[in-house]
Amino acid sequence: MKKVLVLLIAFAIVGGVALFAEPVGGSPKTLDVFGYIPSPEKAVTLLVESTLPSTGINLLGDDDVQSDGAGAKIGTWTLKTDAHDGDETYILTYEFGDLISADTSQSIGYTVFEHTGSNPDVISEKSNGGSSTLEPLGGDTSFTRTLKVKLASDPSSLAPADDFTSTITLTLTSGS
Repeated sequence: MKKVLVLLIAFAIVGGVALFAEPVGGSPKTLDVFGYIPSPEKAVTLLVESTLPSTGINLLGDDDVQSDGAGAKIGTWTLKTDAHDGDETYILTYEFGDLISADTSQSIGYTVFEHTGSNPDVISEKSNGGSSTLEPLGGDTSFTRTLKVKLASDPSSLAPADDFTSTITLTLTSGS
């Protein structure tokens, strides 16, 4: 019994010291634990690829490029969005002028046609300054369009020249 009484007194003294002890040395100190989950980086990319042969389009001999033809394929563009939140739209604007020969100073107009990648029968005619509105869904999305051109008039009255050129500028802007 004496041993039990001694043990109880020892526990009382040790416990009392622990309960009533004063912190020393500027303690207690705290250590904050924190972390993060990175947000995927939002990216918008416009890729343009030309599919024209190095010789160009035969403006007289290619039936597709004629005003009543199916359109001569000149290339594609693809809009890719990564980590898109789905609440922003984009506008792609087409700017171009006539095909002009520097040798003969002759020109001929043309129209650009945009075909959707999923359905090549869906055609959208684009004149100079024309645009397409694109509404990506959330996450990673991709839009691809095939571009074709048709002449605005019959080229048979033009003098022969091998330098008819024009540039199509595609400008992507934020719509919202």
